[in-house]
Amino acid sequence: MATRTRQPSVPITELEHAAFCKTEDELPAKSLAEELSVNVRWQKISNEYLHLTAEELDQRIHIAKEKLGKSVTVLGHHYQREEVIKYADFQGDSFLLSQEAARLPDADYIVFCGVHFMAETACILCSPHQKV
Repeated sequence: MATRTRQPSVPITELEHAAFCKTEDELPAKSLAEELSVNVRWQKISNEYLHLTAEELDQRIHIAKEKLGKSVTVLGHHYQREEVIKYADFQGDSFLLSQEAARLPDADYIVFCGVHFMAETACILCSPHQKV
């Protein structure tokens, strides 16, 4: 009996990570228009954000987080840059962050700063009323 072995393949998203995996600690922030010019399949983002400076985005995030208060929790994966991580309520690896998401029954919104599968895992562990 002959069997065919499927050749392992690296998901495109893993190959695309090379565009972002840098070793410098102080990477300069860019506008989303510049970031999105990298040849990667990005999630759709509203045009109103594309040409804002890093400072303008920072200010909007600060205002939104203040306005939402305890109804939102931001989970930041440890590889995120400082301009993202500074808003995280919890920081860690994907396993730890998914555990934290499951322990947050009062948060209506959970923002996961990481790759898509991490948010999917958190969504499975969260309460039905929560939006991840």
